[in-house]
Formats: sequence, structure tokens, C-alpha cells
Amino acid sequence: MGIKQKAYNVLANRKPQIKQKFENYLGSEKGQKSGTAGKFSRLLKLNFSYYVMGDRSTCGAYIPDVIPVNESRIPSQTPEEFAKELMEYDLVTFDVFDTLIYRYVARPTDVFYFSQDVADRVNFRKQRTEAESMARIEKKRLSGSTEVTLEEIAEMLEKTSGIDKEVLVQSEFETEKKFCFASPYMKRVWDILLENGKRPMILSDMYLGEERIRKLLNSCGYNVTDTEIIVSCDIQKSKYDGKVYKLLKKLKKDCTTFAHVGDNEYSDIGNAQKAQITAFRCENPDSRGNVYRTKDMSPLVQSVWAGLVNKKMYGEVVQYDKHFCSGYNYLGLLLFGFLSYVERLSADSRSKVVFCGEKSEILKNIYDRFFSGCGNSEEENCEKALLKVSLRETEDADTLSLFGKTSTHKNYIEADNIDEISEFVLEMLCGNDGVLQGIEAFISDYDIMCRKFDVLKELQPSDAYAPFKSAFENEKYVKELKSTD
Repeated sequence: MGIKQKAYNVLANRKPQIKQKFENYLGSEKGQKSGTAGKFSRLLKLNFSYYVMGDRSTCGAYIPDVIPVNESRIPSQTPEEFAKELMEYDLVTFDVFDTLIYRYVARPTDVFYFSQDVADRVNFRKQRTEAESMARIEKKRLSGSTEVTLEEIAEMLEKTSGIDKEVLVQSEFETEKKFCFASPYMKRVWDILLENGKRPMILSDMYLGEERIRKLLNSCGYNVTDTEIIVSCDIQKSKYDGKVYKLLKKLKKDCTTFAHVGDNEYSDIGNAQKAQITAFRCENPDSRGNVYRTKDMSPLVQSVWAGLVNKKMYGEVVQYDKHFCSGYNYLGLLLFGFLSYVERLSADSRSKVVFCGEKSEILKNIYDRFFSGCGNSEEENCEKALLKVSLRETEDADTLSLFGKTSTHKNYIEADNIDEISEFVLEMLCGNDGVLQGIEAFISDYDIMCRKFDVLKELQPSDAYAPFKSAFENEKYVKELKSTD
């Protein structure tokens, strides 16, 4: 083992929170452009914050005391109000990622988990991130610029992974298209501007290039047929270095007032303002939500679960209540995992599923809607069924239950405080229609992702239980959820 790997093991691998935060940094715009000294400095700072200052939040750890019972937030202005304000400027420009479009993952670099069909997806993500960093360093050495193309990254990655660069390029872009969708808020703003004769432009610091960015926006429903798009890798100037704003003003000398909309505090806001361009910041849903997401899950499932929840809570134009939030954020993945497990057992044994016991109708309805749809909760059919399912632990050892406290029965999840957990789940399921609406909304969204990526379907019980556990064990969260306010 080399010195570099030993140092990484000591400084990053010992704590998942530090490792995740550092890998997020490596995948960020700033991290990709920093050299070895910059990366090492960042890693030392994370360790200092975690071990010396005791600041777990700095390392992206889940903070039990601050999890809000109702996370749902919507912008203070309606899309119509914001579009009206933008109409006052001669030229309006937009950032792309985390502004016009979102990804169904918690961190941009998590797309790399799914861009190649490889045995070790976690390691491939690390290889892909490092290849981009290496490509930028090499580009800087040769030309003085750090702006690279997807082809240049793939060429570097081919050397480390052995995968053909053409395959890498094609699969990564196709994966991006699968994961990207339009921001509901910004899509409405964009359409209003077009309807009123405004022709906004696109400014993106990205390695995909103008042609791919255009295709990506089109696939997300944006009309960009006549839109001017400037991408950093095409012109070797970026928002990050501020040069693209100077270029913009040279190209648009007939414009007097400029406005730019983006999410990055440095590139989109600070540098735009330095160029005397009015900047409007749209909040990144993942920056808002990731601090509340438990990390005690496998990386792929955690990222998709957190990505879905972040966008639902902070990227919508609809305000949800606390009951919907609890169903979407925590119970949805729990029940999806359980019912997908039921579905696999049923298929393996070619058996009919019969839901038994208290409140079984709730499980049956969800199962019928999203899974095999062959459930039956009639008691007289229980004796004939090869697979009986219950929400709670039963005395019948042949019945599969969601929770249990021993291995005597067939339990999906074993827990010592089974009675307390079961009562809480039943109370949530039966107490408010909003909880069920949240559960069904999450299962619908997650099911779409599973159809795109089969690797997500077979959830481990620990993955399905972790989000719910993080909320259930939070006394403040539970108390607030049960309050009538």
C-alpha cells in the first residue's frame, strides 16, 4: 500500500461522514480544479472540524436535533412574479444544473454510480471523479485552462479503468439524461419569458459541451431551439473565472441591463455581480436537504433516496404538510423495501400473497397499485396461501411481518422495541390521509428509478429502515409530528 493510500485511509476512510464530504468536494467545481495541495488541505480541515472542534455538521453528518418535521419549502415569489421581475432586464441568462434542471441523486458525482455496468460501482465513481481531476490538471499544464471536455475525461479514465472511451462517453451522457428533469419552478419561469417574447441565454460551466447541453434541456422539456448556449469547455472561459461574463457583455453590446440566475454562490452570484450583472440565486435543493439525510445506508440507495426527498421538499412549487413529508421522507422507502421483498418471495415460491391482521388493507392497496397486484386480505383464503403477510409480528410462524423482535417468525426487520415501533407506524398510517399520499408519492417516484436502474430494486432491510429509524428515534421530531399544531 502506497503512502498516498495510507494517508487517505487515515484521514478519510475512518469516518464515513468525512469520506462522503471529501468525495463531494472532489466532485464539485472547486474540487475538480484544485491541485493535490488543495485537496490535502481540504481533507485536513475536515478532520480538524470533526475531531478537534467536534463539529459533525461540517462533515455532513446527520444531526438528530435539527431535523424539521415539515421540510417542505417553496420560493417566496411565485414563478409568475419572478418572471415579471426578470422581464425588466434586456438580457437574462440561466445556469443549467441545479437551476433549470435537477438530478435524482443527492450529489452530482453520484450519477457516476450508474453510468457503467460494473461490479464495483463505488470504486468506479471514485475512478471517474479522479479522472476528471487528473484531466483538468493535465489541461492546465498544457494550455493554462482547466476546462475539459467529456471526451478528454473519458480518455483519461480509459487509462485507469480499461473501458473504451467511446463507451464511457455514450453511457455517461445517456445516464445523465435518465437522471435529469426540469425544475418545476424554473420551467414555468422559462416558459413565461418565452411567451412574452424574451429570449434568455444559457451559461454553463460544464464538460458536456453546447450540443449535449441543448439535447439535455430538450429532453427535460425546455424549448431551446433558438436559445444561445455558452458552455465553458467550448470556449475555455467560465463563470468560475469570471471571463464568460466579460465575453457576454462584448457579444451583447446592444444590451444595457443584464440578469443572471444560478445556484452557485461564487460562480453564479459573486462573479456575476463583479461584472455588474444583477444576480438572482436559486437555492440548491441538495444543499438545503442533505444535512438532514442519514448516511447509514448503502451509497447508491442513499443517494437516490436523498435526491428524491431533497427535490420534493425544496424543489417544488407545491407546499406539503408535515404528514405528507413524513410519508414521503421516511415511511415510503420502508414500505417499498418490505413490499418489494414480498413480491420477490411471492415470485420465487409462485405463491399468492394474502395480507392478514390489523390494517392489512393499507398494505394490500399499496401492493396492488405498485407491485404484483395479486394480494388478497380475505381471512378465508389465508389457509390456502403460501405467503401470508402482516404489518405486525404475529404468533403464526408462517406469516411474514414487517417488524419482529426474534428470529422465530419471518420478519423483514428485527428490532427490540417492536411494540413501540409497530404502534407508531400504525398511528402514522391511520392517522392522516396525507401520510398515505406521501408514501404513495415516494413509492411512485422510487419505482420509476428502479425501472431505469435494476440495481436499486432489491433493497436491504437496513437500507429501507435507516431513514425511518433516523426520524423515529428523534424524540423532538416524533413529538412535533404527533402535535395537532
